[in-house]
Amino acid sequence: MLNYWYDIRLGPSALPAPSPLLHAQPLWSNQFLPVDSSRYVEKTTGWHTRYARTMAMIGPTQIQHVHDLLYAGGPTDTPATRTQRLVHTVTVKCRSSGHGPHSTPDATWLAWLATTVDTFTCGPIPSPRPNPPWVVRIHKEPKLLTRTTPADARRSSAPSRPRPTLPTRHLDVADDYYDSPAAVAYAAELRMPAEILPKYADFVYQVALRAVKFRAHLHWLDRADQACLFCPEHETYRHFLVDCDFIKDVWATLHAVTAPLGVTLPRTLVAFLFSTPKTASNIHQAAFGSIWPVLRACVWFNVWRVRNDRVFRSDLPLPSPWTIATNAARVAQLHLHHSLVQEPEQPGLLRVLRLLAQHEWPRRHLVPQIALPTPPA
Repeated sequence: MLNYWYDIRLGPSALPAPSPLLHAQPLWSNQFLPVDSSRYVEKTTGWHTRYARTMAMIGPTQIQHVHDLLYAGGPTDTPATRTQRLVHTVTVKCRSSGHGPHSTPDATWLAWLATTVDTFTCGPIPSPRPNPPWVVRIHKEPKLLTRTTPADARRSSAPSRPRPTLPTRHLDVADDYYDSPAAVAYAAELRMPAEILPKYADFVYQVALRAVKFRAHLHWLDRADQACLFCPEHETYRHFLVDCDFIKDVWATLHAVTAPLGVTLPRTLVAFLFSTPKTASNIHQAAFGSIWPVLRACVWFNVWRVRNDRVFRSDLPLPSPWTIATNAARVAQLHLHHSLVQEPEQPGLLRVLRLLAQHEWPRRHLVPQIALPTPPA
């Protein structure tokens, strides 16, 4: 294929048949660029486009422009005279446009361009033919477009399709839950902080979209196989993420984080997803709004990972809720650290973290070191 390309670029076959339409072809078409066949291989492949930008800036962009410059003195001039005229005209235009010697096309390059363009017999451009009237088919009958009316194009509209809605049944809410503007606003605000790792944030999004494969929703399993791996109850979204005693014990360990702020955990899956628990003081609410999404995602994902270990790695021992809560808090600590590194000026978040640092468990497992005040020297 490469050899074929070189043959076309260097051989006589690269020159198309003379035609009046060549008069308006772009000058930088691959078949019109000047090529020094004797030294082309030794030079860089950009030699033929070396002065393309300069020529475009001074005016010649089509074959007809170069053709007009070559034959400005008449058709009886010799090829050498036409080439000299092209070199002189281009040099004068480059000087008047402020182009230096390094960007002005040299005589060799322009001579090859003149030879290539002079090879064609570019006659006058033929006048365009009048377009025949358009014929359109309306209601299976051909009609002239000029004789049709808007009424001819009217047709019965297709029946409206029902608007697809987000799944809501796993959230224990009505099917028209998202018809409420307030519910749509809650769903639109479900966005995780940029500092949180994608695998933690994606799990929360998957819960909202019913994309997590809980056992109760795997209909090919028997009733007994759909039980929760931590208790005999059915493993549904609501049970696994809210009502299961195992995850309640995990949140009970994190009571040391929520108690200083006067936070009460939600009791429904919708509240866990689309709302932020209220703090006892309004001054802490905004800052806790940036902590809660991270803490919720870390707790859910760590419990989900332990659940998967029970399925696929049953030989591993079951960690205690305290261990899971500690791991989730330390992952949240890492996320909060990155948040403060990227935006150090967060006085509300620093105030809440320093309040939590007054208690031993949050200070050891949740509050990043960067949030603590520097001790006096």
